[in-house]
Amino acid sequence: MANKFNFDRVLRNFKGVDLSLDIANVAKNDFLGNFRAQGFGGNPWQDVKRRTDPTKKQISDGSSTRAILQGKRSGKLRKDVANSVMTGRKNSKLSYTLVVENPYAGYLNEGTPNMVKRQFVGTTIALNNKILKKIDQKLKNIWAT
Repeated sequence: MANKFNFDRVLRNFKGVDLSLDIANVAKNDFLGNFRAQGFGGNPWQDVKRRTDPTKKQISDGSSTRAILQGKRSGKLRKDVANSVMTGRKNSKLSYTLVVENPYAGYLNEGTPNMVKRQFVGTTIALNNKILKKIDQKLKNIWAT
């Protein structure tokens, strides 16, 4: 009767599961999605002056059409978010800290008196649902194998 559910195998599978990296990748991909959507949590970022200022002469360098947080064609902030899992640190099997090594990431994410807040990293209901889905998937794998 004790082996009917094969708890030894389930326990062994559970001990081998490390959710922290999986959850970190789900979060990173969600944050990168904010760059593609040019907004956070379904709310678009405020447009930039290079697109909306009628006094500025429209030049053909792409500045009036490129993405809001793109910068001058480098995409450094987005790339730093993409590398945040590699530069981050594992705290436990269930916790991972993403690190965005960019000096102005915090200013953009939180805003300043002189800079508009354009949040790209943070917790949303959609992100929580994605994380819960990943955890559910991992738990099903523990019981299935």
